[in-house]
Amino acid sequence: MYELNDVGSSIATNPSALCSLQKMDLQLESLRDCNRALQISSNYAKAWYRRGKANVSMEIFDDAIRDFQISKHVEVSFNGKKQIDDELKVIQHQHSRSNTVNEHSKNKLDDYGQDTILFMISQESTILIFCIASSKTLRTPAPSAMVRVSKTPYGGNHLGYHDDLIQVKLHVTTSNKGRGMVSPTEIPPSSLIHVEEPYAVVILKHCRETHCHYCLNELPVDKVPCPSCSIPLFSELRTENVHEHKHECDGVHWPAILPSEIVLAGRIVAKFIAQRGVFADASNLVDMLNLSHHFPEMHTDSKLECIIYSIILLSCLQQFFPSQVEINGNTTSQIAILISQIRTNSISIVRMKSFDAPGSPDKGERLSSVIPFTCNMEQVRVGQAIYTTGSLFNHSCKPNIHAYFNSRTLFIRATSFAAVGCPLELSYGPQVGQLDCKDRLKLLKDEYSFNCQCSGCSIVHISDLVINAFCCINPNCRGVVLDRSIFNCENTKTKDFLTVDDQIILEPIMQIDDWMMEDLDGGWLDRRERQNPLAMCYQVLAIIAPLGGAPITPNSFTDSFLHAGPSHCLKCGSYCDIKSSRLTVDKAGIHFTRLQQEINLNRVSETTVSDALGALISLKSTLHEYNRRIAEAEDNLSQAFCLLGKLELAAEHCKASIRILEKLYGGNHIAIGNELLKLSSILISVGDHNAADCIKRSSKIFRCYYGSNANTMFPFLNILEEETHKFVSTHL
Repeated sequence: MYELNDVGSSIATNPSALCSLQKMDLQLESLRDCNRALQISSNYAKAWYRRGKANVSMEIFDDAIRDFQISKHVEVSFNGKKQIDDELKVIQHQHSRSNTVNEHSKNKLDDYGQDTILFMISQESTILIFCIASSKTLRTPAPSAMVRVSKTPYGGNHLGYHDDLIQVKLHVTTSNKGRGMVSPTEIPPSSLIHVEEPYAVVILKHCRETHCHYCLNELPVDKVPCPSCSIPLFSELRTENVHEHKHECDGVHWPAILPSEIVLAGRIVAKFIAQRGVFADASNLVDMLNLSHHFPEMHTDSKLECIIYSIILLSCLQQFFPSQVEINGNTTSQIAILISQIRTNSISIVRMKSFDAPGSPDKGERLSSVIPFTCNMEQVRVGQAIYTTGSLFNHSCKPNIHAYFNSRTLFIRATSFAAVGCPLELSYGPQVGQLDCKDRLKLLKDEYSFNCQCSGCSIVHISDLVINAFCCINPNCRGVVLDRSIFNCENTKTKDFLTVDDQIILEPIMQIDDWMMEDLDGGWLDRRERQNPLAMCYQVLAIIAPLGGAPITPNSFTDSFLHAGPSHCLKCGSYCDIKSSRLTVDKAGIHFTRLQQEINLNRVSETTVSDALGALISLKSTLHEYNRRIAEAEDNLSQAFCLLGKLELAAEHCKASIRILEKLYGGNHIAIGNELLKLSSILISVGDHNAADCIKRSSKIFRCYYGSNANTMFPFLNILEEETHKFVSTHL
């Protein structure tokens, strides 16, 4: 992606300049500058609007309608949304009367057939294009922007997901994360961008008796053991099941003893030998996988552990491959690097934990009772795998893509709009809203041996400030009070932000923008500046900085942004006794621990609930209003009131929990979708008409993350939709 100079950036992000070009009938120039503006900020509503107007003038109606739809989605003001919606209706009517459908230049590859799927893999300065349908291989110079192929101009359907769209992928090297994947073209939310089978996979130990060792689904009653060793269990016996496992059959069943990552390394070596016939030069395997690793940076103890395991693994493999596998310095060191590659790049295959609360779908996929379900949906790790292409997607604590599994097949789907050149990044585990920044950094360092430099850990997010924060002692102040560890992490983050690479501007943060606009009274930023994360950083700090003194502007910030220290309110500067506050929180936590234990037993007493309500008051007087522990407490009370049959109270506490989680995650996160499912089941039970809107919003979120697979992966979603439809039809 080309660089924009200061003058070009100023023109591209100036609404009056974009408007002037259209007034002079310079549509192509207007389109060019709108594209440049969107590369600077993909959430710039005015640029989407002006680009849509330019496309209308050139009678490219499909693209114009899409631009207006995105502009309406990212526009923050009500009047702006209404204006865009009115113009959109006029354009749609105009398009419906047109007999000519203009195709955009990016659809010119349709000559290879509508069903062609293109995969582009960077090889130095060349892009290999594999045309699946036509079985052709073309070699072309690497362009600055790729193309996408879809069966429809927008690749969508009336449900809002895009299963027909297969996005071509570009493998690039970034300045701060090494290799990664970027968007070669605009990708709308819910687009399916990658599907892949694993190179090698292994089941985790705790699932060996409950899940199929091949497909990793739950075992049926008529499970089938391995015919040779009778140890692995399968849903059905097929050739590939036994072939993947046969090198583990002879002698002692070492996969049951060694860690899963070592067993996975053994399967990778066995597959390599099956393909090449020999394992003389182990470096060929490491080079073939072409995965990153951190072996040179690992601690000495960790290096020694890898070397010991590599010797053990080679000894085990030599029993089955006596002539192909040698144990020497070269093979030992290369297997140690392979283990390091697995630790860094392997992907955990997960299954969603089924509901077991009253009102859950039963085996017949019907609601077992009218009592709503309020238990949390959890991801359970069942397997560990290497996906050679899927492993190229980097991590972000604010991901814009989502990975999920159907059997052992990896699916990756966009969850938010990605502009041209935007990094495509998924979460390796922790996300903004789930853990605070310091805990995310520690987890990623311990699990994957890297220091996270994503925008979620480089830019100030209100979620990181409030998730574990205490409230100000001043009842009229909504400021946050941080302990020393969180304060130090956030203060370093804000100072480092001034030198963050410009690529960070590609990370959309509109939900945070919406929240901050509610808290700002006026301010020095216009709407255009709100799209820029640097300006947004200043905006966050303007909210939490001490009151009084000179007005806060970008020039106000020097080496230290958080002027108040730990244990002081970041808004008014009041001191808070953190130690005393922790004691209050711990005391309240005892009551919620007891309540959770009774919920797990489906026996909740009125006394326990009453104690928990008192403890909730203590939490609200001590913790910040958007602290995650308050959300968890509200959720526990919602579950308890459901068990007691007090559904109105359950609904109120569920809504309170959702309001907090929306501030932490954003309104369209999958965690919100799960909470909305629980709320909709309660509202149906109490006869509340708001259940229809609730389930509609939840369905939209689930289908954005899972597309058409949402129907099979979450059968209760369809059930609730049916129940809601019946309820609405009955009460009209």
